[in-house]
Amino acid sequence: MGKFTQELDEIKLKQARVVAVIAIDLFNALVDATPEDTGNLKLSWELIPDGTNWIIFNPAQYATIALAPYVNEGGVHQGSLKFPAGIEPILESFNRELQRELNKI
Repeated sequence: MGKFTQELDEIKLKQARVVAVIAIDLFNALVDATPEDTGNLKLSWELIPDGTNWIIFNPAQYATIALAPYVNEGGVHQGSLKFPAGIEPILESFNRELQRELNKI
C-alpha cells in the first residue's frame, strides 16, 4: 500500500502544480486583456489560493458589464470593443490548456 500511496501523492502534487501555473497564467491574461479607462477594473483582479484550488475574481462593481461580450442596442452598449467576445474565449482557452496539461499526468 505504501508505494501506491506515494505514487498517488506524486500525482496529486503534479496536478496541483499544473493548476497553479495555469491559474497564474490565466490571472495575468485576464489582467492584460481587461479594458483600461481609469485603471480601477484592471487593478481589481484578485487571485487567491485556497488549498489546491485557486479563486480568480474581479469585485469591481461594473466588472460583469465591462467584461461581458460587446453589445450595442439602441445606442447603449455593454462590454468592451477591446475584446468584443468578452472574457469567455480567454476562459475557454485556458480551460482547454488545463485539460491538456492534466491529461499528460
